[in-house]
Amino acid sequence: MALLSLIYSMKKRFCPKCGATNKPFIQGFCKDCFLETHSLIELPQTVEIEQCKKCEKLLVNGKWFPFSVERIVDWVREKIKTKELENKRFEVNAQPNEEKVLITGKVLGELNDELLEFPIGIEVKIKQVLCHNCSILSANYYESRLQVRFESLSKPKWKHVLTIIRETMVELFHRDSLAQITNIEKLKNGFDVYIGSKRAGKMAAERIAHKFGGEITRSFSLAGIDKSGKTKKKFTFLVRI
Repeated sequence: MALLSLIYSMKKRFCPKCGATNKPFIQGFCKDCFLETHSLIELPQTVEIEQCKKCEKLLVNGKWFPFSVERIVDWVREKIKTKELENKRFEVNAQPNEEKVLITGKVLGELNDELLEFPIGIEVKIKQVLCHNCSILSANYYESRLQVRFESLSKPKWKHVLTIIRETMVELFHRDSLAQITNIEKLKNGFDVYIGSKRAGKMAAERIAHKFGGEITRSFSLAGIDKSGKTKKKFTFLVRI
């Protein structure tokens, strides 16, 4: 029996660094010693993301998106690098405020059939900037002018028309930051609404014409040439109702 015990003890694994025998082993070392010498996860402690202070959209991978904590979390996940881990998954919580989002939790994964977990704590600083579209809109930029003319002007009617225009802007703004009203000029028989986006101006005109049975007259004027050499145009949509 003593000989068998000796043979068993000789075959029993032990960590060459700390001598442990009763811990999980990874690649010949106990789990703790292996993790001390192998970096399986790389993550930043602090990152910065830009947010437009006017439209509140986020700049993510070169594109502007409506603000969303979930989008920030997904963006941070892309910055967490792991090596050798299989079946990787994240368990995170996000705590946002006006200046930053604190992301905490852990990354879990498997190596040599051993489940490993790594705590994470990343501070996402929100840098307030002005996106390109809001910058040019602040200088009264517009692509379309929506002219509404009434056969008989009544306050409830023109208020209703303005509501339709504003609701159209809200609906389109999610995917078109230029869908904003930059100016409104009131006239005796109607008003002119200046809109940053041609598409938004056209849609608002069509909705007004459909709602009140009016007619649309379209026209455009040249507004110069952009950096790529393409001719820029300003469009006018006249709706008589």
